[in-house]
Amino acid sequence: MYIGEMRNLRHELYGESVFTSFRTFEASVLGLNKHFERLYNSVTLCYGLRHIDPKTFNEYFLERLSLASQFQKYPNHYFRISIFSNGDKSLSKKNFGLGELEVDLKISKLPEKKASLKLKTFQSPYSEHYIPLKTGSYFQSLYFKRLAMSKGHDDVLFMRDDLILETSTSNLVLFKNAQAFFPEAKGILAGVTTSLLQKYFQSVNVSYTQMPIQYASLQDFDEVFALNAVRGLTPVLKIDDNEFVVNGQKELEKKFVEFAKDDL
Repeated sequence: MYIGEMRNLRHELYGESVFTSFRTFEASVLGLNKHFERLYNSVTLCYGLRHIDPKTFNEYFLERLSLASQFQKYPNHYFRISIFSNGDKSLSKKNFGLGELEVDLKISKLPEKKASLKLKTFQSPYSEHYIPLKTGSYFQSLYFKRLAMSKGHDDVLFMRDDLILETSTSNLVLFKNAQAFFPEAKGILAGVTTSLLQKYFQSVNVSYTQMPIQYASLQDFDEVFALNAVRGLTPVLKIDDNEFVVNGQKELEKKFVEFAKDDL
């Protein structure tokens, strides 16, 4: 227990931090540069550091983490890199200097991966004007995930009006007649795994489309997968009362990982 003067830890006070998370595959990380790029863009946007170039950012924050040696030491693990400010708890703070920001690396065993998911839809608490960033403030997403779990599901699938968006931590890809479809709508945080999977589809001539997907059209799809950089591809068994085939995940994921590792 801590009792005393309020500390200047903005990530604890306001959830103000940005991060990226991923897993290692035999000491390799799929799309590592894309994770770095997203973290850089998030930091410059959140903390007003638009004058800092990517090279300076990498030297200041990432090189001190000795990631290459960490990947060798923890070849199949969960990694999370967070950047936050320890200074100035004022809500009127506009811009930060590099010296006011800290970087933190957490490494742990991979979380257990479910064989398949059952999703419960709820209207998204985020408006179309929401800026999609990976931030440390996950209350809304986790609250609705817990609400879905209390109703016998594994996760929440957010919707806006009649359009499906994403789960609490994952993007979606849906299949119909061997064609892939990625939901498109304002506010979706496009994940690194999604962009790499699209690149893989291009390499093997699998047709894919990024488009708005209405809830009423879910019954037309054969397979659905949740995508993120830690759990990879996870089959979705049900979305509310809509059921889907669960049979192609292992072969697709194996080929995708082989492609993405070769593409580093």
